[in-house]
Amino acid sequence: FASIAAGGVNGPPGGPKRKGTVSLEETVVGLENLGNTCFFNSVLQSLTAVETVRAKYSAASGDAHETMLQAGLRVFMEGMSRSAGKPYNPRPVFNAICKRAPQFKSMQQQDSHELLRYLLDGLQTEQRDLQKEEQESKRSAWKP
Repeated sequence: FASIAAGGVNGPPGGPKRKGTVSLEETVVGLENLGNTCFFNSVLQSLTAVETVRAKYSAASGDAHETMLQAGLRVFMEGMSRSAGKPYNPRPVFNAICKRAPQFKSMQQQDSHELLRYLLDGLQTEQRDLQKEEQESKRSAWKP
């Protein structure tokens, strides 16, 4: 996510729009409150404002190598872009996050920074685990 931070909210200033990306204007919609989930909605809406995040998860393929959190964010970004200006229900990504961090499932007030930290750490951990599995699979398939 260092590359996301380096790109700023709308990517590098004056930089070209990447093919297949969704503009911020196309994704600005409200989110349904799932029951005291304002902290959650604010994090998701903030991530939606970052072009690099939108590009990464709007263009995700949904293949077998996609992790649980990646899939949740992909479904969320796709849903936001198709919501036609109506409030979007973020339940799929909420469920994916709560599987990794069940403390957010309580429907009690939570800290949005803590949720963002768990989400970014979870994405990084899942990606690292997936890469380890792929490396081990390649090693076990290779026989001298």
